[in-house]
Amino acid sequence: MVSQSPKLHERMQPMQTAITTNEGFCSYRVISSNPRSAHGKRPHCVIFDELQVFAGRDREFFSAIETKAVKRQQPLILMLMTAGYDRKSIGHEWFEHGKRVLETRAAGDEIDESFLPLIFAADPDDDWLDESTWAKANPNIGVTVNLDELRAEAERAQLMPSKKAEFLTLHLNVWSNKSTRAIPYELWRDNGGTVNADDLIGRPCYVGLDKAQTQDVNALALLFPPREKDERYKVLHYAWIPEDTVYERSKVEGVPYDVWADNGTIFVTPGNYVDTPAIFDHIKELATKYDIKHVAIDPANSTDIYGMLDNEGIECSQHGQRVEAMNDACREFEKMLLAKRLNHGDNEVLTYMAENLCWQTQRGGDQIRPDKENSTSKIDGIVALIMAVSMELRSRLEPPPDDSVYERRGVLIF
Repeated sequence: MVSQSPKLHERMQPMQTAITTNEGFCSYRVISSNPRSAHGKRPHCVIFDELQVFAGRDREFFSAIETKAVKRQQPLILMLMTAGYDRKSIGHEWFEHGKRVLETRAAGDEIDESFLPLIFAADPDDDWLDESTWAKANPNIGVTVNLDELRAEAERAQLMPSKKAEFLTLHLNVWSNKSTRAIPYELWRDNGGTVNADDLIGRPCYVGLDKAQTQDVNALALLFPPREKDERYKVLHYAWIPEDTVYERSKVEGVPYDVWADNGTIFVTPGNYVDTPAIFDHIKELATKYDIKHVAIDPANSTDIYGMLDNEGIECSQHGQRVEAMNDACREFEKMLLAKRLNHGDNEVLTYMAENLCWQTQRGGDQIRPDKENSTSKIDGIVALIMAVSMELRSRLEPPPDDSVYERRGVLIF
């Protein structure tokens, strides 16, 4: 910016890590949010960007900079942010304080006279699809904010629940929870249909296994890719629970595990803890019926089953659960549902877990991972299915191991 402005260049000099004045008295530089970098500085002006993500250890850094700045005669602190997802963040605290200041001043009183809040955001009662609401939250709409792009984002947000949360937060400055309900009932119902396990014998499939703690639900999902253009992905789902915990769980959690155990929708294993060998034997049996390409396993509590499958010669790997590992598969799972490309067979256990699924939004709303509304809700089967989707997606994106670039495009001669 300085290099492209003759007037600025007369007074300033851009350096590798800073912009300095030609007199050498002042500099403008970026510093990291490490608390150590804040000490020993007495800034005249501080610009905090993306304050909505400042939380946790960032508080020490923020306080240190703020304290040092007030030692100047005329310090200036600018705080820039959109809304966010963390209501414990520094940004949300200042947002709420800004609203109180504006409301108090509107009532004719004056508080915190040194603070000038400027808030452009939709109000709770505003229609989020009304373009006048968009203009209210985006004063530069039509200039730096492309109206056509905003319309396209709004259309996607009506179809994809996770996108709605992103639209409200990033475009309308509405603070929201990290978790948003992932699958509307109607969308899940439209992806039901009949799945006949015998019709899938011999077909290739990708498998996800969510291995539980000692007394929890274990879930296995098989995803069968379509063979023809208009065919849907088929899903087989299996779940296990320790027999001695069925009645108590049904009573305490209000979930009909006892009914599912009686009708065979969920398998029970003897005793009060997870029977890993029983799950392994079932996977071995499935491997004799179906062409299992790969089993993705949640790393938690998986050491024993991973070793068993590996020794059996069934290709498997541990699948991370962090957002970096789950985001692409979650997005692909959403696309399958929206395009009505899935048949889950109306499995009762899987449907119950789909109703509990929320998206935990991270990285400013750009990435998602599976989450649940509360500690007793179960989403194990959906997590297993998303891991199976991840393996199927990887198989489409990665070339076969014996694939040769020379066979695909020949030899290039220069």
